[in-house]
Amino acid sequence: MDVQDADVCRYFLRCEYAKGSFQSDPVAFSDDDVRRAMTEFGQQHSNNPAVVWLGFSPKNKRTNVNWMYLEQIKVPSIYSNGLNPDWKSALQWVNGNFMRFMAECKETYKSEYDRPDQPLADLSLILDIIQKDRPDEIELIDGSHRLAAMILKGVTVVGGYVGTPQ
Repeated sequence: MDVQDADVCRYFLRCEYAKGSFQSDPVAFSDDDVRRAMTEFGQQHSNNPAVVWLGFSPKNKRTNVNWMYLEQIKVPSIYSNGLNPDWKSALQWVNGNFMRFMAECKETYKSEYDRPDQPLADLSLILDIIQKDRPDEIELIDGSHRLAAMILKGVTVVGGYVGTPQ
């Protein structure tokens, strides 16, 4: 199902609010309020991959993205190009595959992803991009801690917002 940029941004801001890195619950924000909030958040977090792909980084520009909501994303198809810079070699060792990273690289991420709780149902989605050079895989751009908590509990299918660059 196709979704509007403002819906994806609103969800992203809700997740940031839940983490304590955004000051207001954006659930009732108008689309204009969301754009203003994302612009301000983008000024403060210009290198955040979600901010970049959502088009709100003042220094990193990307092409426009068409967003859709998918109820069922197979976790083994999700990869990451980032995470913690200190983890780069371990992430490359598993070809960026996030599920393999969780299974095989515990010594690398140590306890960062060990959460006893699961994300709330309405905050359990992830944000992803489908790159042209890896069309059968989905690049994680936001939600690594949420996804890790679910993987550690045995989840193999998740929901999320998936963008396709135009």
